[in-house]
Amino acid sequence: MSFIKASSVFLLMISALFGASMAAVYQVGDSDGWNAFGTDYKKWAATKNFQVGDSIVFNYNPQFHNVVQVSKQDYDTCTSSSPLSIFNSGSDSIPLPTSRDYYFICGFQGNCQAGQKVSTPVGNSVSTGSGQNLPPPHLSQYDPTMTYGGSCPLSSGNLGLLIMVGSLLLAFQLH
Repeated sequence: MSFIKASSVFLLMISALFGASMAAVYQVGDSDGWNAFGTDYKKWAATKNFQVGDSIVFNYNPQFHNVVQVSKQDYDTCTSSSPLSIFNSGSDSIPLPTSRDYYFICGFQGNCQAGQKVSTPVGNSVSTGSGQNLPPPHLSQYDPTMTYGGSCPLSSGNLGLLIMVGSLLLAFQLH
């Protein structure tokens, strides 16, 4: 009987860790990337459902653009003089670890004013990639700018879950 209990707890632990490790990765601007003209980033962000654990990727030419994480006030006024973070590799992956609004602008003169800025509101729930356990989409539904399965194997939530399940497993084995 104890083997059945231990096996059940082990399967529950594996299922929980697999589900909690899924995260979505969004390419800012989709195939257009991060540039000063032609992309409505407010409209782009409105079509996404950012969740804790997701990441956003900025792809751009670093000779003409960068990514500056700023406060809401600096976002509204296109000011990059008090940055929270500056990214300039041309391909920056930025995690979204907490539930809050994140604000990004291009710090090159005139680009933010031309519309090169994006706000990403992150919801409270932990991402499960697509948000649901659905079968793979048909090719017509495939979004090439979003990837699934990026994992953070020992995030604080996963570590807590692992400790809890491990404790339960030990408790069952001791009885």
